[in-house]
Amino acid sequence: GHAVANTGSAFFVGPVRQAPRVVEGRLAVGLTLSISLVVDHYLLDGNDMVAAMETLRALMLEPARLGLPAAAVPADVAALAADAREA
Repeated sequence: GHAVANTGSAFFVGPVRQAPRVVEGRLAVGLTLSISLVVDHYLLDGNDMVAAMETLRALMLEPARLGLPAAAVPADVAALAADAREA
């Protein structure tokens, strides 16, 4: 086989949507963002892509690491970030 493109991967970002989630044991409405990653396995290793997606998730859960103000982080997202750090 051969590579389809020289980039090796592509991200597809969906819209931000409201979705049900559990916050502190209660059902609440939160924001959800769907991100898909398509990878040419001839060029890139799946383990590297998993690491990249985990890094992206961590950055999105902690916008301050991107230089964004902490006030921009909703409480339910801050709770997810805390849970992610503990995992």
